[in-house]
Amino acid sequence: MYPLSSVLEELVVLIIGRCFEPRGRPYGGVAIFWSKELHQFAEIIETNNRRVFAVHIRNSANVNLQLANVNINVYMPCESTNDEHEELFYGMVAVISHLTDTYPEAVLILGGDFNVDFARESTHCRALLSLCSQIDVLPVVKHVTSTVDFTCNLCMERFNSIHHFFVSKYVFDSCIESVSVCHDVDNHSDHDSLLLHLNICWSAHAYLSQTRSSATA
Repeated sequence: MYPLSSVLEELVVLIIGRCFEPRGRPYGGVAIFWSKELHQFAEIIETNNRRVFAVHIRNSANVNLQLANVNINVYMPCESTNDEHEELFYGMVAVISHLTDTYPEAVLILGGDFNVDFARESTHCRALLSLCSQIDVLPVVKHVTSTVDFTCNLCMERFNSIHHFFVSKYVFDSCIESVSVCHDVDNHSDHDSLLLHLNICWSAHAYLSQTRSSATA
């Protein structure tokens, strides 16, 4: 939290409590931060899932001038032979799909710990790629600016990239300024922060959204 300490007073923070499993260590929860200036335009979206948190943020109270984005933060379970874990994973996939259907004109930023490394073939990997195709988003680690090497390590012997951001093709092609990971020596966790810097041209997005709406009307 140290890098955030200087700006926390300017942010609204909403954190969903920690997710606990019957066995093993307690797991982290999910959270989203946004500027207090936008708080009056923020709508917390009910997901009925402690591992999926979403907020819909508009830029104006004027309906005719509104541009919006939907931020979704997730914490997916590891792939397992445990039926409860698998039911939870696919239930979360369904929640994400439903959210994107509910806010089709909003800029989608989907991020979190997916416990999926695209470099490793797995059932969850295939399911996540299928979801990306369905909701038309791309993983930012594939972007030309990405310098991500790993986001998680096991005793500095095994390395994985299991944290991801997913954005629409327009944002992927036109708005990403950098994708990196913070390997901080003061970080005592085996997980490192994935950093995504965007510069979104809202007027261009509004035009594309109107074009899509006209095409489907």
